[in-house]
Amino acid sequence: MGQKTRLQDKDLGRSFAAHGIPKISYDDPEQYNASRMDDGDGPYLTIEIEQITKYVRNHSVLSVSTHDIKTALNKQGIYAIDDLNCDTHTFVQVTGLRFSEKSVYLGFADKIVAGGQELKWLVSLGEHDWEIPDIDNHPNKPDELIIVTSLTPEEFIRMLAMRSGWASLLTLAIRQVHSGQ
Repeated sequence: MGQKTRLQDKDLGRSFAAHGIPKISYDDPEQYNASRMDDGDGPYLTIEIEQITKYVRNHSVLSVSTHDIKTALNKQGIYAIDDLNCDTHTFVQVTGLRFSEKSVYLGFADKIVAGGQELKWLVSLGEHDWEIPDIDNHPNKPDELIIVTSLTPEEFIRMLAMRSGWASLLTLAIRQVHSGQ
Protein backbone atom coordinates (compact mmCIF):
# COMPACT_ATOMS: atom_id res chain seq x y z
CA MET A 1 0.00 0.00 0.00
CA GLY A 2 2.92 2.36 0.73
CA GLN A 3 4.19 2.14 -2.86
CA LYS A 4 0.74 2.93 -4.23
CA THR A 5 0.67 6.12 -2.14
CA ARG A 6 4.13 7.09 -3.40
CA LEU A 7 3.01 6.66 -7.00
CA GLN A 8 -0.08 8.75 -6.35
CA ASP A 9 2.03 11.49 -4.73
CA LYS A 10 4.40 11.41 -7.71
CA ASP A 11 1.49 11.71 -10.14
CA LEU A 12 0.02 14.54 -8.09
CA GLY A 13 3.36 16.34 -8.25
CA ARG A 14 3.45 15.97 -12.05
CA SER A 15 -0.07 17.33 -12.25
CA PHE A 16 0.89 20.38 -10.16
CA ALA A 17 3.96 20.96 -12.33
CA ALA A 18 1.88 20.66 -15.52
CA HIS A 19 -0.34 23.45 -14.22
CA GLY A 20 2.61 25.71 -13.39
CA ILE A 21 2.45 25.26 -9.61
CA PRO A 22 6.04 25.43 -8.34
CA LYS A 23 7.49 22.73 -6.11
CA ILE A 24 9.33 24.10 -3.10
CA SER A 25 11.80 21.77 -1.37
CA TYR A 26 14.03 22.83 1.47
CA ASP A 27 15.81 21.51 4.53
CA ASP A 28 14.12 22.07 7.88
CA PRO A 29 16.89 22.89 10.36
CA GLU A 30 14.52 22.23 13.27
CA GLN A 31 14.24 18.57 12.26
CA TYR A 32 17.68 16.98 12.31
CA ASN A 33 19.70 14.14 13.76
CA ALA A 34 23.35 14.57 14.69
CA SER A 35 25.68 11.71 15.41
CA ARG A 36 29.38 11.09 15.71
CA MET A 37 30.86 8.61 13.26
CA ASP A 38 34.24 6.95 13.12
CA ASP A 39 35.42 5.17 9.96
CA GLY A 40 38.88 4.52 11.36
CA ASP A 41 40.29 7.93 10.41
CA GLY A 42 39.05 9.54 13.61
CA PRO A 43 35.64 10.68 14.79
CA TYR A 44 33.57 13.18 12.84
CA LEU A 45 30.11 14.69 13.10
CA THR A 46 27.30 13.84 10.67
CA ILE A 47 24.07 15.80 10.48
CA GLU A 48 20.95 14.52 8.71
CA ILE A 49 18.32 17.17 8.10
CA GLU A 50 14.63 16.56 7.27
CA GLN A 51 13.51 17.86 3.88
CA ILE A 52 10.15 19.62 3.43
CA THR A 53 8.32 19.65 0.09
CA LYS A 54 5.39 21.94 -0.70
CA TYR A 55 3.54 23.00 -3.81
CA VAL A 56 2.58 26.67 -3.67
CA ARG A 57 0.35 28.85 -5.75
CA ASN A 58 -0.78 32.43 -5.45
CA HIS A 59 2.53 33.27 -3.75
CA SER A 60 5.62 34.84 -5.22
CA VAL A 61 8.62 32.50 -5.42
CA LEU A 62 12.17 33.87 -5.37
CA SER A 63 15.01 32.24 -7.28
CA VAL A 64 18.23 31.85 -5.34
CA SER A 65 21.56 30.28 -6.21
CA THR A 66 22.64 29.04 -2.79
CA HIS A 67 21.05 26.23 -0.82
CA ASP A 68 21.64 27.89 2.56
CA ILE A 69 19.89 31.13 1.61
CA LYS A 70 16.99 29.13 0.11
CA THR A 71 16.56 27.24 3.38
CA ALA A 72 16.71 30.42 5.48
CA LEU A 73 14.07 32.13 3.31
CA ASN A 74 11.70 29.14 3.19
CA LYS A 75 12.01 28.54 6.93
CA GLN A 76 10.96 32.14 7.55
CA GLY A 77 7.93 32.05 5.24
CA ILE A 78 9.41 33.35 1.97
CA TYR A 79 9.17 30.74 -0.79
CA ALA A 80 12.40 30.23 -2.72
CA ILE A 81 13.72 27.71 -5.23
CA ASP A 82 17.19 26.77 -6.50
CA ASP A 83 18.25 28.56 -9.66
CA LEU A 84 21.93 28.21 -10.46
CA ASN A 85 21.62 30.96 -13.09
CA CYS A 86 20.77 33.52 -10.40
CA ASP A 87 24.01 35.44 -9.83
CA THR A 88 23.32 37.59 -6.80
CA HIS A 89 20.53 37.92 -4.29
CA THR A 90 19.93 41.65 -4.83
CA PHE A 91 16.41 41.22 -3.43
CA VAL A 92 17.98 40.78 0.03
CA GLN A 93 18.80 44.06 1.75
CA VAL A 94 20.90 44.14 4.90
CA THR A 95 21.17 47.46 6.74
CA GLY A 96 23.35 48.41 9.69
CA LEU A 97 25.64 45.39 9.32
CA ARG A 98 28.30 45.03 12.00
CA PHE A 99 30.37 42.11 13.19
CA SER A 100 30.90 40.54 16.57
CA GLU A 101 34.23 41.32 18.21
CA LYS A 102 34.14 37.94 19.97
CA SER A 103 33.25 35.67 17.03
CA VAL A 104 34.24 35.75 13.37
CA TYR A 105 31.19 33.56 12.66
CA LEU A 106 28.53 36.11 13.63
CA GLY A 107 27.22 39.35 12.15
CA PHE A 108 24.45 41.59 13.44
CA ALA A 109 22.22 43.79 11.30
CA ASP A 110 19.65 46.43 12.12
CA LYS A 111 17.36 44.96 9.48
CA ILE A 112 17.29 42.10 6.98
CA VAL A 113 14.60 42.29 4.29
CA ALA A 114 13.93 39.80 1.49
CA GLY A 115 11.05 40.04 -0.92
CA GLY A 116 9.56 42.84 1.18
CA GLN A 117 9.48 40.75 4.38
CA GLU A 118 11.72 41.13 7.42
CA LEU A 119 13.93 38.20 8.35
CA LYS A 120 15.48 37.24 11.67
CA TRP A 121 18.51 35.39 10.29
CA LEU A 122 20.51 34.26 7.28
CA VAL A 123 23.02 31.47 7.23
CA SER A 124 25.77 30.44 4.82
CA LEU A 125 27.78 27.32 5.64
CA GLY A 126 29.66 27.06 2.35
CA GLU A 127 33.10 28.30 1.39
CA HIS A 128 31.66 30.74 -1.13
CA ASP A 129 30.48 34.30 -1.16
CA TRP A 130 27.02 34.93 0.21
CA GLU A 131 26.03 36.42 -3.15
CA ILE A 132 24.27 39.19 -1.22
CA PRO A 133 25.98 42.48 -2.16
CA ASP A 134 25.28 44.14 1.22
CA ILE A 135 27.21 41.33 2.94
CA ASP A 136 29.88 40.40 0.35
CA ASN A 137 30.89 44.03 -0.30
CA HIS A 138 31.16 44.99 3.38
CA PRO A 139 34.78 46.06 4.02
CA ASN A 140 35.04 44.31 7.41
CA LYS A 141 33.36 41.00 6.54
CA PRO A 142 35.21 38.09 8.17
CA ASP A 143 36.03 35.14 5.89
CA GLU A 144 34.52 32.68 8.38
CA LEU A 145 31.12 34.46 8.61
CA ILE A 146 28.29 31.92 8.99
CA ILE A 147 25.35 33.78 10.57
CA VAL A 148 23.87 37.23 10.03
CA THR A 149 20.95 38.05 12.34
CA SER A 150 18.68 41.01 12.94
CA LEU A 151 18.18 39.85 16.53
CA THR A 152 19.92 41.87 19.21
CA PRO A 153 22.88 40.13 20.86
CA GLU A 154 20.68 39.50 23.92
CA GLU A 155 17.87 37.97 21.80
CA PHE A 156 20.40 35.86 19.91
CA ILE A 157 21.90 34.49 23.13
CA ARG A 158 18.38 33.81 24.46
CA MET A 159 17.55 31.85 21.26
CA LEU A 160 20.74 29.79 21.66
CA ALA A 161 19.89 29.14 25.31
CA MET A 162 16.40 27.95 24.30
CA ARG A 163 18.10 25.41 22.03
CA SER A 164 15.52 25.91 19.29
CA GLY A 165 16.12 23.74 16.24
CA TRP A 166 17.85 26.28 14.04
CA ALA A 167 19.91 27.60 16.93
CA SER A 168 21.06 24.08 17.80
CA LEU A 169 21.98 23.41 14.18
CA LEU A 170 23.95 26.65 13.97
CA THR A 171 25.77 25.80 17.20
CA LEU A 172 26.71 22.39 15.78
CA ALA A 173 27.84 23.98 12.51
CA ILE A 174 30.04 26.51 14.32
CA ARG A 175 31.58 23.75 16.41
CA GLN A 176 32.22 21.68 13.27
CA VAL A 177 33.84 24.61 11.42
CA HIS A 178 35.85 25.61 14.48
CA SER A 179 37.17 22.08 15.08
CA GLY A 180 38.21 21.83 11.40
CA GLN A 181 36.08 18.74 10.76
